[in-house]
Amino acid sequence: MLTLLCRETPELPAEVFFTQTQMRVLRHFASRSRLAESGNLGLAERAMAILGGYLYRKNAPPPGHQEIWEGWARLTIMSEAHELRDSFEPPALASQEEP
Repeated sequence: MLTLLCRETPELPAEVFFTQTQMRVLRHFASRSRLAESGNLGLAERAMAILGGYLYRKNAPPPGHQEIWEGWARLTIMSEAHELRDSFEPPALASQEEP
């Protein structure tokens, strides 16, 4: 569904399909990989496909279902890890005072 939606309407905002956490992960990945900011659905799909093994080249065909699926699986894991990291609070350090 995502593959076809991105081919038909790539200019839609990416928030239509992706959660806020997934968008943060994709933006971070795009900035680290020197890709365009993933603000619309087409760019977010491309970043996710690259996570799935898509080789983004000048004359490459659009990403297929396999790259999208692999990218979705990796994005899901990365997003869950990101949420887990944000919810973790380090334990308070014990006081160094002696009684």
